[in-house]
Amino acid sequence: MDQSHIRATTSHLVSSSKHHAGRFDLQPDVYGGMLANLAGASSTPDISEHLEWEAKAQTAALLDLQRRKDEFLAMVSHELRNPLAPIVNAVQLLRLTQGEDNAIQEKACAIIERQVGRLKRLVDDLLDVTRITADRMQLRREWVVVDDIAAQAVETARPLIEQRKHDLTVSVPSHPIWLYGDADRLEQVIVNLLNNAAKYTDEGGHISLTVQQSDDECVIRVEDTGVGIAPDLLPRIFEMFTQGTRSLDHSQGGLGIGLCLVQRLVKLHGGVVDAHSLLGQGSELVVRLPLVSTVTALRATA
Repeated sequence: MDQSHIRATTSHLVSSSKHHAGRFDLQPDVYGGMLANLAGASSTPDISEHLEWEAKAQTAALLDLQRRKDEFLAMVSHELRNPLAPIVNAVQLLRLTQGEDNAIQEKACAIIERQVGRLKRLVDDLLDVTRITADRMQLRREWVVVDDIAAQAVETARPLIEQRKHDLTVSVPSHPIWLYGDADRLEQVIVNLLNNAAKYTDEGGHISLTVQQSDDECVIRVEDTGVGIAPDLLPRIFEMFTQGTRSLDHSQGGLGIGLCLVQRLVKLHGGVVDAHSLLGQGSELVVRLPLVSTVTALRATA
């Protein structure tokens, strides 16, 4: 349909509407055919091209927003991290100058040290997430024994576990389990799982850490008697900034990135992590990592 025909059809509709008290009578038998013809006059290729252009523009805008968000998070992380070293140095000076009977000063040092540790862990997690999302995370792989990594992780997480008066059970096999991975990152995975269990378990609860071999996999399992995970939250538990509802007495905060970081670090090692939980009945998080044979590991370390 050409432009003259469209103008003629529109003119006819307008003139006809004058016989109906200044309004269009949109009954199908009167105007249905003309309206259909007018609608069909739109250029389908032009509309498709316009929609395609809009989609591309929106995609580009979203990608740019994502890039700027990652840059912002990285900048904030570095800015937050800068004051940490001076604070740590100040704590060490306080310890050097304190008297043996100065209990208040000792308590202040302990508080500063604990809070700086919390801040450092948050900033480190935030930095790691930005590295992973930007595909800049690099693993320093070597042959490692999982039992040793688990023992170090327990010592790192112990202050929070003891602060919340939890009972911790650790079970590792009698024989070494070898992995080809980044020892620091694997320790970080276990620490995050233990800290998550400690935060979401009421004081005096029970946490268990189990390391075992299952066929060609190393299985790391952390269980707790905590508040559990709501059914609607469980499928999203490893997404960025996801947190369960906590009462005010759960003073251990966080940015909701600990489990997201766990999943991404495990994936970089070729493994998977799953969460199982019933609301009010605790949680179980299971990490599965590919194994190497003991013979291969011994040859590599020889």
